[in-house]
Amino acid sequence: MSLDAKSPVETKYKELFKNQKHELAIQYLRDNKDEFDPALYHYNLAVNYAKMDQLPLARFHFEKAKDSGFYSLELSKNLEQVKELMGVSRVEEKTSFTDYVFETGLSLSTYTGANVSLILFIVFLFQMKKISRWWLKVLIAALTLAPLTGQLYLKENYDQMLAMDKKQVLRGPSAIFEKNQEVPAGMKYVASKNYSGWRYIVSPSSHKGWTRNERAKEL
Repeated sequence: MSLDAKSPVETKYKELFKNQKHELAIQYLRDNKDEFDPALYHYNLAVNYAKMDQLPLARFHFEKAKDSGFYSLELSKNLEQVKELMGVSRVEEKTSFTDYVFETGLSLSTYTGANVSLILFIVFLFQMKKISRWWLKVLIAALTLAPLTGQLYLKENYDQMLAMDKKQVLRGPSAIFEKNQEVPAGMKYVASKNYSGWRYIVSPSSHKGWTRNERAKEL
């Protein structure tokens, strides 16, 4: 539930934060998670982790706050600042069309994909009388479902991950393979589902390859 202005839980948390007892503040937040709005819970954790210079964890919770519907200039500023401090902003730059597809498909909610498909379907219904060939009608109908179908496919087969520490990227799913790249701590990347402890990075394109599943959190 959301906190009201007189909540004793909120008062206690603010007291810990004000006194710079960030480790205790984090534990207090975790112990009272159900008393906080999810977005506010993650945002408060992120700020405390940032104060403790635990930047990958700070970014993780800033991202979770954003995904929970918390939009503010302060959040955007803090998130960008954490990314700059970790030096991952340029590393994550999109360099291919594939990068944009994964970013868009996994970032937007399924509700958005369904809405786009619905709008296209309504347009198709209005145009049906002008289309005489049956195969063309089938083709257009299939295309109207493409946004939702594509998004569901991406969400089913890929995850957005955040590296908690430096991770090696190899040419194959085994330590015997040659190192291909390195994922820096705090970097966000898109990878396949867990495959015997390994994931294949598909985006950003500059870091394609296999990496161990540990030392990373799923966003």
